[in-house]
Amino acid sequence: MFSYPDYSLTALDDQDKDLILRWRNSESIRHYMYDTRMITPEEHDKWFRKELNNEKSRHFIFREKGRPVGFVSFTDINDRDRRCSWAFNLSDERESLQKGLGAVMEYFAIEHVFEKMSIEKLCCEVLDFNTAVVRLHQRFGFNKEGFLQKHIHRNDGVFGVVVMALFREDWIVMRGDIAKTLFSAS
Repeated sequence: MFSYPDYSLTALDDQDKDLILRWRNSESIRHYMYDTRMITPEEHDKWFRKELNNEKSRHFIFREKGRPVGFVSFTDINDRDRRCSWAFNLSDERESLQKGLGAVMEYFAIEHVFEKMSIEKLCCEVLDFNTAVVRLHQRFGFNKEGFLQKHIHRNDGVFGVVVMALFREDWIVMRGDIAKTLFSAS
């Protein structure tokens, strides 16, 4: 089990730029992205500057005892319709991370979006071969809303995309039970 106070989400800032590029370019993370090519420092810098100023996006570093261990993005924020999309990844140093940390990061991300933002529907897309993440999302109450066949073309094949969503009212009902499975009482 995990100790809740050991974890936090902090807003992305300039100090995180190089770390995020390293993570985005690591094979363990690129394998699960739509675009698997290496990102140049110039491309990353342009993306980073744009995203820090994008009113429709929020980006966070997930920290364990202050140490960066993951990245969370909320994008396509639509205030009128109270929805957004999200994506996340753990650090490229997987061997040093405690098993189950992805679930803790998901918990913190969902809590943030529903408690600190005016969002009622959280959406995501998962490549069809990433069944572990589909199952993780389902454990947190996400439902499959659709499947996009032959949607992503990469050098290593053509893949479908599982479209999923979680609603705030469903999260409120189940979050206490999920917290009990993740966090120690002390």
